[in-house]
Amino acid sequence: MNNTVKSAIGGLIIACFSGQMMAQAPMIAIEDGGKKPIQKLDTAAVPQAVRTVYYIEYPAVAMYDWYGYASTPMINECYDYDSGINMSKDGMPEYYVSEFKVNDTPHKAIYTKAGKKVATHKNLKNATFPMVVFKSFEKSKYKNWKETDDKIEIIKEADKSKLYKMTVTKGKEKHSLYFDEKGKMVKDVKLKM
Repeated sequence: MNNTVKSAIGGLIIACFSGQMMAQAPMIAIEDGGKKPIQKLDTAAVPQAVRTVYYIEYPAVAMYDWYGYASTPMINECYDYDSGINMSKDGMPEYYVSEFKVNDTPHKAIYTKAGKKVATHKNLKNATFPMVVFKSFEKSKYKNWKETDDKIEIIKEADKSKLYKMTVTKGKEKHSLYFDEKGKMVKDVKLKM
């Protein structure tokens, strides 16, 4: 083989291995201090009923990722999901989450396996996060904790009610705080760091 062909083959091999390394699934922490991959799903693995509802609602969104999760109390209590629990006992997701962007703003849509939309999550910047929630936070026991950039508006599909989620840290502790539209804290979830 001539040197040009060898260089091309070598470049392809390096590109393939680099692509595999970069395409690894994101990792999440688990209780024992180790890590496990979040299960990203191929679009074909998402039930047709879920995809149909999604495509009707978001026809202009070309780039999206799907994830499958087990049922948890978080779904019913605050229309959120536990990213540490990927699948149900039978290995099949109970809920499907699509991650996508609208006008460069990250969104997530949560669906049941039957295609019923549960909630939509929209990342918010400080300027668009409700002042009533900030005021409530400033009166809470967490007022001296550090706010992260993780501020989310959660819209419950059934009645279009909204919850607002903010994450705070202090030392080695981290909490997600959920507030209703009037600024009342309705849920405090301690997170693993």
